[in-house]
Amino acid sequence: MYKYTGHPPKAVFGNEEVNPSFYAFDSNQTRDFISCPNLLHQHDKIDLYMPFPGYVTFSVYDLSGRLVAQPARNRYYGKGRYSLCLTQGNSIEQGVYFLHFHGQCNEERISLTKKVIIIK
Repeated sequence: MYKYTGHPPKAVFGNEEVNPSFYAFDSNQTRDFISCPNLLHQHDKIDLYMPFPGYVTFSVYDLSGRLVAQPARNRYYGKGRYSLCLTQGNSIEQGVYFLHFHGQCNEERISLTKKVIIIK
């Protein structure tokens, strides 16, 4: 499971404490698997913690539903920590966006969308 220890958010997996801005949990333990600051800069990196190996797609959409960036597309990640560039070097305008994360481990599929504000 995980343990919230204040700001910034922290999680404990077994004996390992992690402090990511974005993290995934085994969906068998909890359905909460995305957490990141609401205010982001366009070139911020999103830290990803994978407690299990699996395939991940991470996309950024504007308010009209248009895909503006896709830092990971059906990419395999082993267990561990990773850092993804939010915009992959592309410039996006300041505004409200949706971060969509979905992954698959064996037959289990996980999907979540989070609204964030990107500032310059």
